Amino acid sequence: MSKVRNPHQITTVKCAGPGCMNVRRESNHWFLTTVDRDKFICRPYVPAQGLRRPDQPVCGQACAQKLFERFLASGLIVTRDCAPSSQ
Repeated sequence: MSKVRNPHQITTVKCAGPGCMNVRRESNHWFLTTVDRDKFICRPYVPAQGLRRPDQPVCGQACAQKLFERFLASGLIVTRDCAPSSQ
């Protein structure tokens, strides 16, 4: 059975980009960014899918880039030894 949505409910989505105060409108093309352990994930925002706790909505590429730069500077990335093994 599908969940019935309230047609009168309004969800306001604000940009999580540093220093950005944009609010999402109907025609805007937004992204969702998520930091999952040592991964930075950026994908299109689909309002019908809703938001999860780790999701950070951003208003465009510039704000997504700012969050990515912040992620790189945070040191959360786990480096792996990529050197070929000597056999």
